[in-house]
Amino acid sequence: MQWDRVKTQYYPEDKLDEMERVWIQYFKPVLNLKLKHEKKFKSKTIVKSYKRYMHFRKLTRKSFIDIGGYKHTTVNWMLDAGKKWELAKLYYNLSHITFFDDILDEIGITLEWRIEKPGTNKEKLYEFSEAIFPDRVEYQRKRFKVVQNERSKRILKQMIINDSRKSYHRKFNQK
Repeated sequence: MQWDRVKTQYYPEDKLDEMERVWIQYFKPVLNLKLKHEKKFKSKTIVKSYKRYMHFRKLTRKSFIDIGGYKHTTVNWMLDAGKKWELAKLYYNLSHITFFDDILDEIGITLEWRIEKPGTNKEKLYEFSEAIFPDRVEYQRKRFKVVQNERSKRILKQMIINDSRKSYHRKFNQK
């Protein structure tokens, strides 16, 4: 795992063994052997607070995105490849991902287009896309129609295949 930040938590010495078990059960590290006496500890509050903290990321140019189809891809590579619209989509759709101000400016997200994080705003993404990337919006609309047509063809084909009437199947046997 790659992290932009690390959080430390302090526990009393008598709780250290218990907390170590909790974190080992939560992260399930590959090199740790199973604990001999695994017990289920009620530590949901600790795990939730830790989870919330670790998932908020402010990406720099050298940060790896590691989301969806962008595994092992840095922000800098996406900027160089001209994938500004994809970065904007990540910014508006993912509530716990944000970028440093210089990256947001390069994408085209000025102060008037920024949203408060953590949070998402798909309407703002549509407005932003219409204003900054109109050609991309048109491409997305065309692609959506093509995908819908392909999907409906697949559904119709599946319905025909699942038609178990004898008369339908006789057509193919007679040929």
